[in-house]
Amino acid sequence: MMGSLAYPAQRLVRIRYSRQPRDWDARWREAAAAVNYEGVATDGSYIALLTSPIWRKLSRFDLPYPPFDFNSGMGVDPVDYEEAQRHGLTIPEATIEGMDGESLNASLEASIGKMDGDLQQAFTRALADCVEVEGDRVYYTDPNGTRPVHWSEAGKVICGQRPPVIPDTQARAMVKFVEDQRQFDRAQRGVQGYATQEEWQALYDAVTRIQPTDVKESGTLYRGMSIPPNDVDRFLSRIRRDGYQALPTKMVDSWSRAEETAQRFAGGGKPGNERIILVNEDYRSGHRIDAVVRALQEQRRLVNKTDKHPHTNESEVLFLQAARHQVNKIVRGRDGTPTYVYVSEQQ
Repeated sequence: MMGSLAYPAQRLVRIRYSRQPRDWDARWREAAAAVNYEGVATDGSYIALLTSPIWRKLSRFDLPYPPFDFNSGMGVDPVDYEEAQRHGLTIPEATIEGMDGESLNASLEASIGKMDGDLQQAFTRALADCVEVEGDRVYYTDPNGTRPVHWSEAGKVICGQRPPVIPDTQARAMVKFVEDQRQFDRAQRGVQGYATQEEWQALYDAVTRIQPTDVKESGTLYRGMSIPPNDVDRFLSRIRRDGYQALPTKMVDSWSRAEETAQRFAGGGKPGNERIILVNEDYRSGHRIDAVVRALQEQRRLVNKTDKHPHTNESEVLFLQAARHQVNKIVRGRDGTPTYVYVSEQQ
């Protein structure tokens, strides 16, 4: 986690209630003062860089991660780059240079030319989908790393079979996201199964390694929304002025290649809410997870499906939070029909 440009900081939060809670407000202030506020936000937000010494100072065990005390109910929540900056934190250039680069295994390969045929088969069978074989060369697919992959191959690389010694952290993060995206929304902190910081990072790594797709390859995208009537005009005015992007509490924004899916989600809100359909007609940085979802379905790993929170469908395209779309046209709905907002991704 020390090498994450996406989430270079974290926030001290209560993850469960205690009968006799300690005074963490005082402990935070004392620890921050003891390290001279090195890498610590000074606005009282309990946010500090992952590299800040405050995390060790805060801990009874001299460890930079929770639990920070015996039977403590305190934990941490990831803070992305932009939020860290908004709270006055500066990410050291030396740290940025080493972040989000290739993993050490991204270009790993080996020769099996000197192995006999039976040994070659046993070797590749033991590593399952973690390797690709071309002649006498074996290429490691970097299943939990950063090696770029086309969306059509992402299912095999991220969700492929592997020996027990190689964990499938990115696949598990995808399962969690597909089953209930609220678990990766900081506004929903506290929902059952809320993602850990490691799961946030694994999801980020999985999404960003999928090579971006554009409108020429994947067609028009749709996103359905349900908004209270009193908030519609304010929402439309804001995105007309500032553009549309994912909420700052989310890592990614989810769009569909199927308009009927957007219609279903738009109609899933409270009775009386106005339905909004965003239509994305020009983009270049979408990350398709079709193959990943299909692979998880085939492996029967998706089980937590409800009508209110249905699985991500196979036509899903994700945009990172930083992607911004300008509004080109708004067609207001009449007599109960949805309002259509036509957008295109900004350069």
